[in-house]
Amino acid sequence: MSIFKASDNIPACYQYIEHHQKMLKKYNAANITSGISDWIENEHTYLLLLRSYPDSALFGGARIQIKNSGLLLPVEKALKDYQENLLSKVAFSFHRVAELCGVWFKFNKNAIGCGFSSMQLIRSAVAIAPQLQIDRLLAFCSPTTFPLCLNTGGQVVSEVGDQGKLLYPNAAIVSTLVVYDDLVNLKHARKQEKEIIFSLRQDSFHPMTFKGILGEGTLHFDLDLITEMDKLEAV
Repeated sequence: MSIFKASDNIPACYQYIEHHQKMLKKYNAANITSGISDWIENEHTYLLLLRSYPDSALFGGARIQIKNSGLLLPVEKALKDYQENLLSKVAFSFHRVAELCGVWFKFNKNAIGCGFSSMQLIRSAVAIAPQLQIDRLLAFCSPTTFPLCLNTGGQVVSEVGDQGKLLYPNAAIVSTLVVYDDLVNLKHARKQEKEIIFSLRQDSFHPMTFKGILGEGTLHFDLDLITEMDKLEAV
């Protein structure tokens, strides 16, 4: 698992996009705003990639997009015609806001059987958010990622839609807007998830073993690629 600024590795960005688009088409959701690739050269976008070893095959990815004047967040685009003023009041009242988006995990029996899933991507994003000085992290969740975000400390933004739920990107999919507003202490996270995330913060370059129905798997994390300039960069 690694993280880097998107503009620093354009080829990896296109590889991520290719896999993400395939997953979106599989679920008839290719039109969602997080699938748009206008973020590649934006200095405020970071990419998390999950690769196998030793062949470096890509089987998972996610993005952290920090709100800035040069680019709207995917959730802003998705909800621009729906309760726009309320969304701004609820979600963007903090100084440094970001969105966890574009989360995908390629189905692989061996990887899933050894305990790997989208959860590692979401944990990593939450773990690294304080390094990026993010005050509030949003996630417009699919039915699959919704419980994962709740377990890691997210809360439903009940003021938007029907208790946070909206039919998006089509009438067959219920998406839920979630916000992390206590990224430092994670007071809303489950105890086990909090322990794992805090462990990643204390040592952002280390292996961690996970258990699945087929046995154990080791994931090597490298989440310490943020420079001092990145951390202090003003939006």
